[in-house]
Amino acid sequence: MKKLSTALIIFGLFVHLSMLLSLALHFELVSFWPPKIKPELTISRLQDNLKPVDVPPGAPPNVPQSLYQTRRARGLHLWDKFFWDSSIYEVGFDFFGLYKGALDLMRGRSIYEVARYTESDTVFDDEIVPYYCPFIYPPIVAYLMVPLALLLSPWKAYVFWCLLQECLLALCIFVSRRFFDRDIDKSIATTMWLAFTPFYLLLYIGQTSFVIATCILLLAYWHKSGKKTAADWAWIASVALKLLTLIAAPALVRFKRYRAVVLAVAVVILASIPYFAFKPDDAPFFAHLVESRTIAPYGGDFSHSEVSWLLFGPESSPIASKVFMWSVILLSLGFTFIPKNIQFVDCLSLWICTYFLAYIRIWEHHYVMIAPVLILLYFSTRSWFVLAIFVPLAMPTPLVLFAGSWTHLETLVYHLFKLVPVAMLYAFVVKTIISRRRCEATTRSLAGRDSVAAPMEASGIE
Repeated sequence: MKKLSTALIIFGLFVHLSMLLSLALHFELVSFWPPKIKPELTISRLQDNLKPVDVPPGAPPNVPQSLYQTRRARGLHLWDKFFWDSSIYEVGFDFFGLYKGALDLMRGRSIYEVARYTESDTVFDDEIVPYYCPFIYPPIVAYLMVPLALLLSPWKAYVFWCLLQECLLALCIFVSRRFFDRDIDKSIATTMWLAFTPFYLLLYIGQTSFVIATCILLLAYWHKSGKKTAADWAWIASVALKLLTLIAAPALVRFKRYRAVVLAVAVVILASIPYFAFKPDDAPFFAHLVESRTIAPYGGDFSHSEVSWLLFGPESSPIASKVFMWSVILLSLGFTFIPKNIQFVDCLSLWICTYFLAYIRIWEHHYVMIAPVLILLYFSTRSWFVLAIFVPLAMPTPLVLFAGSWTHLETLVYHLFKLVPVAMLYAFVVKTIISRRRCEATTRSLAGRDSVAAPMEASGIE
């Protein structure tokens, strides 16, 4: 068993180090000391990355407003070709949207302005924000990014952000190992984090989703440890960074953490008031960003809406998508509030799975947020089914296997590759809730029989 534990960790380290190497190949080392690197590509004049272009020959049929006009003039490194976004977007693409929001905030400009950065738009030390990416987060995220924009140039800030994600990964591994007693389980949890390949895509584009994943894990860990207030604040922090974790609010309401739900909404609103008072025209625009999630084909989206589009076409897919979404939400509400007793781990896992099933847009890097759910479910059930589901969720999609013009079947398989395992995991959580409810009912029934039988036995009555 000790050899197996060691082999698992070696495998996880190999996968993770290969991901770091793939990312490092996008930079050139200028000097060892003082350490200095430069990006592989420097764009002297940035084109609008959101400008629609003609679909290149041989590309999949669902290429949207693509970046083929700004593709870097080099090959794809190691893991790049396994993910849609890393084969299309430049490294750090999403991060520079966050960085842009902080810059615009300091300049007194609208953080939601559809701006285009060219060589005439310079920032600190004449550094240019490398790529245009729209800022679509609550204003509090721009506030939090200001120190990075003040202290570091864009590329240095991106490298720092990646190092921060690595620190959070180490924290998640440390916390996850504390859930378990056996060494083999500790090694399995460690490997589940190290070998989870969507983490590469998260590093590549510089997203915030792993911060949310860390908050989800800390929420569950602190709740299990009896530190309910700390658990509440972990969730509040996740909501402040990304409103999508509001979907876990029913789980907190079920466990009577009403104060946490109120505080989460209050933090977002109160933090936004100063900015929207300064830029009142942005308030309706941000509200539009929150509520508008149109269905359109996109290769990096693994939501039910893509499958609806492929199965029912552009006219009927919005209706089919909404029916599916509300069916899943109502089902989750039923399994949250109908049972008299439910474990917090099951309830939280149910709603994170609900997000991945019901939300209208799911990017591949979002899947890092399901990694803590896999850890928690393995801890609470010790089921090999959870480990089996981990495999397709941790793997890249079959993107690299499809060449040339995709058939309709290949496109459907591609978009179902993550959705089907999530649906199976959701079903497993529902089954776990039901089975635990039945087990508790049986235990109570047996306890009731014992309480009646005891005095009968004492009086000699059979």
